[in-house]
Amino acid sequence: KPTRPSLAGSYTVYMQVTDEYGALSLPASTTFTTVSAIVARPPVATLTVPSGSFASPTMVSVNPTITWDQRDPDGYALINYQVQVFDSAGTLVIDSGEMSQNQIDGSQSWNMPMNLTLGAKYQVKVRVKDVYNWSDWSPIQWMQVNNKPVATMVDPSGTQVNPTIFSTL
Repeated sequence: KPTRPSLAGSYTVYMQVTDEYGALSLPASTTFTTVSAIVARPPVATLTVPSGSFASPTMVSVNPTITWDQRDPDGYALINYQVQVFDSAGTLVIDSGEMSQNQIDGSQSWNMPMNLTLGAKYQVKVRVKDVYNWSDWSPIQWMQVNNKPVATMVDPSGTQVNPTIFSTL
């Protein structure tokens, strides 16, 4: 697979093809010179879910979908991503590992493959890779797993011995 030269200089590229019967073409070549090395800027990933702080975390389900916007300033395809989730003390809970993708700028997501603890707060960060570079890790965003609701009976407040009696419904 051809790649761009990383050093300035003169380069010759050769090519020869084979047809369906195994016959080879004559070799073809071209020479080109690069003046300076290509400097590819790293891509950028910005978390969109979660997007909270420690004081005001994004409320999520027990197995949330982590979502982010990603872009490459040079227009290269984004080929990998990695998501890491930590508990509130900073201990790694889960790492997606380097996941494959083949996408141009846009939104991407990763589904948490495990259940998190009800009521717990978690830190999340993401990074993406184009054909040349990994992005920096995104800033940490916080999420909290939503607790089950609590129901408290307010009315009727009577007992079996002394029930509450309603005159209208």
